[in-house]
Amino acid sequence: MVPTPGDCPRSSYRYNALGAADPVIAPHPLFLALAEVGELRRLRYQSVFPDAIPEAGLTLLLDATNGGLPWEVSASSARSP
Repeated sequence: MVPTPGDCPRSSYRYNALGAADPVIAPHPLFLALAEVGELRRLRYQSVFPDAIPEAGLTLLLDATNGGLPWEVSASSARSP
């Protein structure tokens, strides 16, 4: 795991959210449909991702991952206590 989505070297987040050049990424039509202007499109894309996973959600994610189980979080269990 990485602290922020932009820290993952194999993620398209830097391209989609930050505007970083990447020769292997082609923009998806749904990404392009977010806005006509690149800056607005990137801001809308960024709004899809929270700043961080709340502690309760992170605990559930790690427990499921370590147990080899699927991770499912309801809105109430993902909120910070």
